[in-house]
Amino acid sequence: MSQSEAEAAAQLVRERYGLDKPMPAQFANWIKGIVTKGQFGFSFAYRRDAGDIIKERLPKTLMIAMLAHLIRR
Repeated sequence: MSQSEAEAAAQLVRERYGLDKPMPAQFANWIKGIVTKGQFGFSFAYRRDAGDIIKERLPKTLMIAMLAHLIRR
């Protein structure tokens, strides 16, 4: 892949994920997606929808937090 092809591919990714917009606009779009659609975005680290990861881990996280509060008393 040539330098110009790589830059064109990078620009497509920026546009697809809104990374070509200013940071406040990116944040507003992210919050809007969470509030209106329940979409938390895509996790590049796990290559999955972030909402699915949260749904998977939230029950265990809440259980640990509750147990920590009970032990503290």
